[in-house]
Amino acid sequence: MADVEVKGRIIAAINDSKYKWRTPKGIAQSTGIELEEVMRHLDTSGEIIQARNNNAKGEPLFTTTEKYKENTGLASRVLSAITNKVVE
Repeated sequence: MADVEVKGRIIAAINDSKYKWRTPKGIAQSTGIELEEVMRHLDTSGEIIQARNNNAKGEPLFTTTEKYKENTGLASRVLSAITNKVVE
């Protein structure tokens, strides 16, 4: 599968989800893409951001910049910019 197609499927899995944040494992399951490949794209994509905190199981959480803007109030986004950390 081409990198462009993989990236598109990962972005779609995040944006189409009812959840604001997704785990790499959840993205891999919903896209059918190997976890290692999902992680590689999450780590290198400029369109994806990682939450400051992990979920209750200790798994990292990711979302797209688009979904973050849609689901996060202006005050939280400003605070994130000031502290240079993504506020969930």
